[in-house]
Amino acid sequence: MYTMLAAAVVIVVMASLILMFPSGVPQEGGQEGLTAAQVNEGILDRCQEECEGYGYLEGVCVWPTEVETPALELWGCVLEGTRHCGNEGQCKCFCQKLKETGEEFCVKEGTGYTMSLTEAKLVAQGGECLLDSSFTDVHYCNEFTGTWWIDLDLEKEGCNPACVIDVQTGDSEINWRCTGLVVP
Repeated sequence: MYTMLAAAVVIVVMASLILMFPSGVPQEGGQEGLTAAQVNEGILDRCQEECEGYGYLEGVCVWPTEVETPALELWGCVLEGTRHCGNEGQCKCFCQKLKETGEEFCVKEGTGYTMSLTEAKLVAQGGECLLDSSFTDVHYCNEFTGTWWIDLDLEKEGCNPACVIDVQTGDSEINWRCTGLVVP
């Protein structure tokens, strides 16, 4: 699933670069007949468009310490002729301000860390949770620990397993929630 998503993102990025710069991506100094301002505008437009595609309202090219959380980090960006983001590795394209979609979110109390239920299920697919099971429709957010708890369709006597996904780290694991009682 992630491989197909990554391939789709690469195709979209390549297509947008070809449309923005048909004769090649301009290099430092505004080559290919474009000024630094035009190059920067293209970079910022690309950041905005990609973020909108991910369901965010705003795409910005800023230092990681300046981003509003929660945010989705996409790629490094250099804005020519600026001190703020003028060097490689200084700034990144971040997506901020999720659109209102009716999606359920889990927010860790006292932090800006958040994760949608859809994203939690995608993250969990790469871990142990779905090796021998599938999700049920039962789920809840523990805002104190910043974790999604999604019940699993998995049988183990005396247990009620759930996949627990950390909204800050993206780690996932099975919590068996066993009673300790063994039926004779």
